[in-house]
Amino acid sequence: MLDLEELIQEDERVSKEFVEIIERINNGDITTVEQLQLDPNIFNPSNQRLFLLSAQSMQDAPPRYNGNPAFTHPASSAYLLSLFMNRENINRDKAIGYLLPHDHLEDVAKYNPSIFQEIREHFGSEYKDELDAAVLLSIPERGIYPKIEQIKISLAVSHVAKLFQVQDYGNAAHAYALVGDAFDNQINIKFLDGRPSYNRNGVISRFIAQSMFLVQELRGIVPELVKPVEFYSEAMIKKYSIEPLVESNLGDLNEAKELYQTEPLLMKGIKNHLTKFAFET
Repeated sequence: MLDLEELIQEDERVSKEFVEIIERINNGDITTVEQLQLDPNIFNPSNQRLFLLSAQSMQDAPPRYNGNPAFTHPASSAYLLSLFMNRENINRDKAIGYLLPHDHLEDVAKYNPSIFQEIREHFGSEYKDELDAAVLLSIPERGIYPKIEQIKISLAVSHVAKLFQVQDYGNAAHAYALVGDAFDNQINIKFLDGRPSYNRNGVISRFIAQSMFLVQELRGIVPELVKPVEFYSEAMIKKYSIEPLVESNLGDLNEAKELYQTEPLLMKGIKNHLTKFAFET
């Protein structure tokens, strides 16, 4: 495997390449799959079409917190996942396809069921599974949960919802995509370099904890991602001296998981979220 700095540099390199492609799509210079010139060893023909559709659909979505076009993250997370999944894994192409439109519910439809239905219709029946995955991989709106006065709907509770959505209603490819999404957030951190250390370390520790938590819960389903996530997480914890921060965030996530297991209204909130966007539970 690449060492940590090499992986961060590779993620930055490929992100820049995707930014160039996305900008050319947005400018109308790329309108066909052939013009994309994507690596067929990463993106099969169906996923190349999905790449173009997703990029076009996200053209007006708010940029990422690092200033890149919104679609850069789905594209780079798909690439990062491809580095660690065996090409013979039957879930590889599916997981890559699930990642490409995975931010559409949050960033394009903005949780509007009518707009999301329009997106479904625009993508067509060929990509029904991929748009269903966008629902499974999304954070539920806080308002979707029944009111529970004794439980504060925290960020940890919201992120853990994605785990239960995938465990209860998804498959192995969804699990790979879920970890791939979190792992790309963890690795794509160059934009934090200029921030004060307390702010930078707080963000990085949260990203690491989310990846580690998901691997902890899904290790039997995503075996090819266990070693990479644990290896790079340990390296980042050592580099930034943030073990207590990561442990604190992991504690929040594990506490949130226990809440779901003891409070049925939280699970009802998940089901409300999925059915609101035409996911068949």
